[in-house]
Amino acid sequence: MHPGICLSEKKEVHFLSIPEGKGTYVYGPDVGHFIRRPYDLNNPHHWRWYRSLFGKCGNKVCGEITPVYSVLDADRIAVVKEHLPDLKLIYIMRNPIARAWSGVRKELWWRFHMHPHEVSSPEALMRMAMRPQVLACGNYADVITRWETHYPNRILYLFYDDIMVDAQDVLRGVCDFLHVDRGPLETAGGHSERVNDVPTDDIPPAVRSALAAYYAPQLPFLEQKFGRSFSHWI
Repeated sequence: MHPGICLSEKKEVHFLSIPEGKGTYVYGPDVGHFIRRPYDLNNPHHWRWYRSLFGKCGNKVCGEITPVYSVLDADRIAVVKEHLPDLKLIYIMRNPIARAWSGVRKELWWRFHMHPHEVSSPEALMRMAMRPQVLACGNYADVITRWETHYPNRILYLFYDDIMVDAQDVLRGVCDFLHVDRGPLETAGGHSERVNDVPTDDIPPAVRSALAAYYAPQLPFLEQKFGRSFSHWI
């Protein structure tokens, strides 16, 4: 809504994240199927299509939101850097246990219209929560290390915890990072409805313990880098 910022009409474009010939599983209220997108970062025609997403942005700061970009491998990030050397990145981190459990709940609801407590066995829930692709999204230390190798000093790190405490202050930091006016924030109205919301369900203790054991080793790295405690996550 900021008059100085222009985003792609569609969220989660996935242009950078899918090598040619591969696909991704996309979850959402109107999708839930395996799709193949022939995005080839070595094809100039594909880059022209990507730039066309921002053709109406003019001189505004333009960008898009695709969370799965965070888990790109080092080789893919290197290719992105060749094409977008001046890219700025905003990376929001959430309690990785809560993030993983949210993903499980969304997958069950969108694909099967099921609550976690309706799954027949605890082992099935554990397998869903501990899948490599789920765990990778909460490996913040790995994500930071990979991206900073190619984009040092061009990443704004934010925390979901801080958004819950003072969202306006977080937005001011985003404006400063993007060099846009803070002014429009002062009159902007908030949104009370949740986006892509699914029914709540408590995480089973065994799943919580398994995720906590997996993510705990990265806490010293995060605490040293950001100078704050994350023990409440675990």
